[in-house]
Amino acid sequence: MTATLQLLVIMLVVLPLLPNASMGPWDSLNPRVIGWLVLLVAGIGFVGYFAVRILGDRVGLTLTAFLGGLTSSTALTLSFSRMTANDTRRQAVLGAGIALACGTMAPRVLLEVAVVNRDLLMLLLPGMVLLGIIPLVAMGVVLWRFKGGEVEHEPVISNPLELKSALLISAALAAVFVMSNAAQDWFGDKGIYALAVLSGIADVDAITVALANQAKEGLSDTVAARGILLASLTNTLVKAAIVLFVGGWTLARWASSILVLAVIAGASGWVWI
Repeated sequence: MTATLQLLVIMLVVLPLLPNASMGPWDSLNPRVIGWLVLLVAGIGFVGYFAVRILGDRVGLTLTAFLGGLTSSTALTLSFSRMTANDTRRQAVLGAGIALACGTMAPRVLLEVAVVNRDLLMLLLPGMVLLGIIPLVAMGVVLWRFKGGEVEHEPVISNPLELKSALLISAALAAVFVMSNAAQDWFGDKGIYALAVLSGIADVDAITVALANQAKEGLSDTVAARGILLASLTNTLVKAAIVLFVGGWTLARWASSILVLAVIAGASGWVWI
């Protein structure tokens, strides 16, 4: 109820009050645009959160991994990695679940791009599809080889529409808007790529919506698409490292190897762009 009311307040009260004008350094900030993008990111997270709450905490691993990835693939990666300490028999299945959760980032990014700037969609499609499809195939293979029921647990899920989270998303988007304009002005295209890698270490949604929006305002479609792909690849590699350091080498054999393979395949999409 709280999350739903917060979503309605953002949509019906806050958003209409925001000014629709460019302001700030390099005219980087449009409060109305930032409000729409916050609503988009929070809404996608809310769909995953709501679905998990309806289905309950004790659901099949595949569905848990997929829906958990829609809310926070990082949280699910940490949760599953810690579970291996008490459930060493399930490492292969848990590893595949981590890979699948990370793979849901690809359709989430494509959805954000489709809503913000549809012109970038075809440029990103090959790389993002490869980045997402390999974890899906690996999940199917592992589940077929290691049959043994479900992994029961309570997934780590946070309310994506808490006020603190919304404010953090707003601040992150505003910072990325300013930094991406500054990077392009000072360093050209290379500055955008460096910012994409740094942003991808922590989060991929903010840089995705920022670059997709800037491509409508003068940034090259090619530079924007490559920046989004770089951020996605970086974010996936960071999760592979989390698995290695939190879950250990045995879990990394399953999850990190799948993620690295997905990154290699997804990187081939650079040629298409």
